[in-house]
Amino acid sequence: MTFGVHLLLALFAAEFMATRTWGETNIGMLAILAQGSLLLWTAVRYDRHADVEH
Repeated sequence: MTFGVHLLLALFAAEFMATRTWGETNIGMLAILAQGSLLLWTAVRYDRHADVEH
């Protein structure tokens, strides 16, 4: 879901994604960092749940 939203924003809202927040950092960079963090968090939660034997 988040990858699809990020892809749509990159395709259709390039100016928005290129908006600088501070220094050389822009919204696109922040969005991909947030997406990566969400991916890692989900993987850790899944891994912890998979270790539990039922």
